[in-house]
Amino acid sequence: MSPPAERGMLKTTLLLVPAHVVARVGEALWPLALASWFGRSAATDAFNLGWSFFAFVGSLVFGAFQDSALVSLVVETRLRRPQQLGALVGGLLLYTAAAGALLALVFTGAGLVFFDAVYASGTAAFMKSMAPYFGLYLVLLGVRTYLVAVLNADNRFQLAPVGSAIALLAAAAFVWAARGRFGVVSVPMGTALGEALHVAFLFFALKRGATYTLELTWKLPGRVWPILRQVLAAAGGGSVTRVNPIVDQHMATLFAVGGATMLRYSNDIATIPTSLLQAVFLPVLTSRLATAFSEKDERAFRSVTRRGELGSMAVLTAAALLLFLVRRPLLRFVLLRGEMDAEAVDRIASLVGYHLVGLPAFGLLLVQVRAFVCVGLSRVLLPMGFVNAALNLVFNLVLARWLGLEGIALATSAMNTSIALILFVILRRRLRGFEQLASVVDEPDEAAA
Repeated sequence: MSPPAERGMLKTTLLLVPAHVVARVGEALWPLALASWFGRSAATDAFNLGWSFFAFVGSLVFGAFQDSALVSLVVETRLRRPQQLGALVGGLLLYTAAAGALLALVFTGAGLVFFDAVYASGTAAFMKSMAPYFGLYLVLLGVRTYLVAVLNADNRFQLAPVGSAIALLAAAAFVWAARGRFGVVSVPMGTALGEALHVAFLFFALKRGATYTLELTWKLPGRVWPILRQVLAAAGGGSVTRVNPIVDQHMATLFAVGGATMLRYSNDIATIPTSLLQAVFLPVLTSRLATAFSEKDERAFRSVTRRGELGSMAVLTAAALLLFLVRRPLLRFVLLRGEMDAEAVDRIASLVGYHLVGLPAFGLLLVQVRAFVCVGLSRVLLPMGFVNAALNLVFNLVLARWLGLEGIALATSAMNTSIALILFVILRRRLRGFEQLASVVDEPDEAAA
């Protein structure tokens, strides 16, 4: 069986839209469902603070595979060393599961200590009751994002949204049925259950459609290790930025009861368009960038990058304007039917507006990060992660004093805009040496590890 044929980037993206729209509509409704079922309270704040902590840890595995250098590695291996593909994919799957389990064990323990040290006894106990489910979710998250990356590299983009829909339906059904008994704790429980079903679906889909024999081995081709260093550098940069929600939500609790909850929901709602963009367009973009780089086609690489930047900004600008116009009546219509109070709904609507300011720049940033990854410049992203976190903290301290919760939301927009402009300048300078960067793909394999 041959790999699925590659289509043009726009055509492939359009063909994926229906499947992803179904999945992303469900994801867009998820924060609205949680707001309706649980409202805002100290318990929901505790959940969101705990979620932010484990999202930071999860970014170590999530960021390692989402549209990462791994896609370039699989594409290059398929083109140049197809006999190694089964061992590469199977071996990395084994290492991913082991690394995820180790991270989950270490950071779940660290989380328990952190919650005890930072929060009041009641809040800490509640957050600790959720920690095992968050830990299980971390393991499954790593395996799932790895499988999605491999399937995307094989141009099998349609499987991820199907798995997402399965996971979301299972999680929503569980939380709806169990919320009376377990309360907010039912959310991480249901999320872990949905993620387990997602992983099972993707694994069997990978095995069924693979053009190679999957080999579960600890012995990887030697060329993997330099690429993995790039992957870890990019993941490290992304992980540093995951400190931002922890800082944001901790500060939000200082301004209002349920402040962390309202800030989390407003951010989730404002970034709905970017989740669709990341699901539908960016995996296709990454695959095309990886192919152009492997083939040393500088003109194609620059063209794909430019079209990606312009397209993502145009789409997100239009989406931001539309969402800004409908946000208040839409949120009142949806959320006032549940546990959320009218004052909180109006505050969430206000926060959404401040988050939307930086949405187009965030689209530009997402494309640039993938371009850096595909040309082997992931090491740039680690220091940029620290710049990102530092800017967010500075903007928070300045703007929150002036605008309160809205200042925290505006700080996120200001930080995304600043980072996008910095990366834009750096990327153009680095692409002047495209020929030298592309010559790396011709290096011979090292001895197998």
